[in-house]
Amino acid sequence: MSNCEFEQNVAVGMGGAVATELVSGISIRRCDIHGNQSGTGGGVCLTTGPGTVEDCSITGNSSPFGGGVVVMSAWDVEITRCEISSNDGWDLGGGIYASDASVTVSACDIAGNGTGIYVQGMPSEPAHAVRNWWGDASGPYHPFLNPDGLGDAVSDHVEFEPWNATSGAGSLPPGVAFRAVSPNPFSSSTTIEYSLDAPSRLRLTVHDASGRLVTTLVDGPGAPGIHAVAWGGRDARGAQVASGVYFLRLEVAAGLSEARAVVLR
Repeated sequence: MSNCEFEQNVAVGMGGAVATELVSGISIRRCDIHGNQSGTGGGVCLTTGPGTVEDCSITGNSSPFGGGVVVMSAWDVEITRCEISSNDGWDLGGGIYASDASVTVSACDIAGNGTGIYVQGMPSEPAHAVRNWWGDASGPYHPFLNPDGLGDAVSDHVEFEPWNATSGAGSLPPGVAFRAVSPNPFSSSTTIEYSLDAPSRLRLTVHDASGRLVTTLVDGPGAPGIHAVAWGGRDARGAQVASGVYFLRLEVAAGLSEARAVVLR
């Protein structure tokens, strides 16, 4: 689904603009989602995964839960380079509401929602929400982790450091990008494809859900172009890793890009 406009729609149930149920692999790109209302997920409600929401404007939507986006009982959902602003979650989660879900939010502008991201309950893993703009250079407000933050608030179980100090959805680190992780999920091996715009020293690592380093796949100079490396689902000692979500981190001098890989044994 791409290059669509959804405005002033009303749904009694889920997703004022878009809702998914029993559908996997949903992709929403370059869409304008504005002024919609629903009972759950004023703009978008995703209840299955994997899924991606990229380069979208999600503004002025409202719902009791997740004014902008709801991710519920869904795994491996990525929200990237989106403007998520001025949404109203009357009860919880003006910007994004997540429950029993695995979600990554990066390179987004999240501002004017009151609560930018709310994670319900005790999730098996936190919401990964680094390198976003929260409406102020001081970052998102959290009463213990960032009490001086003047941006949108975040609940517990949200990883928000580092954050962007300036606005600008789409501001992924220049010169580096993951292109594909395929197959994903995988059981025995996956191929990780990435690109470099300029020569740079790079480090590609795999981390578990707690952030612990699992293994290093690449550590050295990199040439411009498209590159691919295989990961056989093993740690640095050669032992098979357990089923679960793992995080790929590609670091160059310009910054850091992240992706996910899901192991299913």
